[in-house]
Amino acid sequence: MTTALVALISVASAIPFVAGRITREGEVELHRSLIEAAEHAERHHVARLETLTLVARLIADLPILKAAIDTGDGATVQLEAEQYRGQAKADVLEITESRVSQIRAKALGKLRVELARFRTPA
Repeated sequence: MTTALVALISVASAIPFVAGRITREGEVELHRSLIEAAEHAERHHVARLETLTLVARLIADLPILKAAIDTGDGATVQLEAEQYRGQAKADVLEITESRVSQIRAKALGKLRVELARFRTPA
């Protein structure tokens, strides 16, 4: 009985020590995970801000592109289409305008632009 009592006291005295250590390790892991989550949220916020800035710039430059299309001059449309494509960070940009004649510009990366002019059937 004395041996059992000594064993019980040893285990009982070790339990708070082990529980305290497990709690501390859990808190450290939780703190590390919270920091990682905050960093991830910050990266996501920065990415969204960059996207919104890009969209705002593209919208702001749209009248310039529309004005180039309205000139009906292929070289002007080509230049503006390539600049707009570069700003949009797009591989391809296709522009169509259909009134009396259709100007079609395809901006395909690295300043390679195909431009064709088509007449719509009367």
